[in-house]
Amino acid sequence: MTNPTIKEAIDWATPQVIEAGSYPEDIAFLLGERLAFSPTQLKLNQETLLSDTQYQQFNEDIKQLTRGQSPQYILGYSYFYGKKLTVTSDVLIPRYETEELVALVVEDNQSKAFGQLLDIGTGSGAISLVLSEQLPATWEISASDISKAALTIAQKNFEAYHQKITTIESDLFHNINGQFDVIVSNPPYIKTTEKAVMDESVLSNEPDIALFAGEDGLDFYRQFAQQVDAYLKPQGSFYLEFGYTQKDDLQELFEYYLPNYTILFKEDLAGHPRMVKGVKA
Repeated sequence: MTNPTIKEAIDWATPQVIEAGSYPEDIAFLLGERLAFSPTQLKLNQETLLSDTQYQQFNEDIKQLTRGQSPQYILGYSYFYGKKLTVTSDVLIPRYETEELVALVVEDNQSKAFGQLLDIGTGSGAISLVLSEQLPATWEISASDISKAALTIAQKNFEAYHQKITTIESDLFHNINGQFDVIVSNPPYIKTTEKAVMDESVLSNEPDIALFAGEDGLDFYRQFAQQVDAYLKPQGSFYLEFGYTQKDDLQELFEYYLPNYTILFKEDLAGHPRMVKGVKA
């Protein structure tokens, strides 16, 4: 029997993936990655026959998709800021929205010749890795995470791009010493009560510790606000991502715990408040 064309393979797999509750667009993404085709190339080669090896891999990928596995975990990598990063189920899949947080840090600090930066909850190391390349080489960057397994992945990504970044196993500030010019984090901020309405593929694949932050989603920010001042130098800044419904709660929280800080909220490209910057007096 002749192997299917790219179009035939995608058409065959689509109803199976939809029935399983997964996303049909993940089929083309996976196949494009396996074939080293861009989305445009994939469309232009719809009538190309898959080889035996390619068809076997395609079938294995579809089996995993229909079991609810995320395509990035199937591949073993994801993209962030144009970089290909190793990911496993020990770390959160980097989101494009977090690229805006990184861009904000770069915009504010790229003209500074030297600084010390801490990335809390680094996960795959995506934020630290990009900042280590975008900021002057004289900056010292540390990446912390509560998960030893996550730090192993982060270190692998740092080494792949030849970046010297210090890794620290720490629950927030527990094992952190010294003060920093910049502290950045994309922390867990989802309410545990929201599990019932979340995408099953996220719940089944990604680590809870990187997603959930108590009943109100503010556990990290509450602890952070009470401790951060001791770890920031004078005129130092922190940058945090948050859920788009949390701005009012965070504004009240930071005004209470950090009354001497200038707190600035930033919107993402979709017009939602998603980032907060705090500047120490």
